[in-house]
Amino acid sequence: MTINGEAIDVEKGSYSWRSFGRETIADSPAPPMLVRGLEPKTITPGAELKIKFSKEPNKMALSRWVESDGRAKEIQQIELKDHTFTMPNDPGQYIYSLRSEWNEGGGNYAFVVLIH
Repeated sequence: MTINGEAIDVEKGSYSWRSFGRETIADSPAPPMLVRGLEPKTITPGAELKIKFSKEPNKMALSRWVESDGRAKEIQQIELKDHTFTMPNDPGQYIYSLRSEWNEGGGNYAFVVLIH
């Protein structure tokens, strides 16, 4: 993933993958807890997020999350257009997760940005 052409740090979350007759499954905390160790990527209002994988997923879903009173909550599902999304204009910290699915399985990725 890149924002305005610069790579951003992501944390790999829960995933499952099937290959060679075996399946691997891993679970992780919700995105707000998963990104606690990440330094937020400072970006400008309206920056463009681009998502690219070496193998094109069958499906992708981007979501925004918040943490309140120690609980994680998905507050918005975001429509991607051509694997891109324009970040909000309002300053603040934003937590996102990306769910991607392939024939072999799927995975979640989480990242945090600071709009300044």
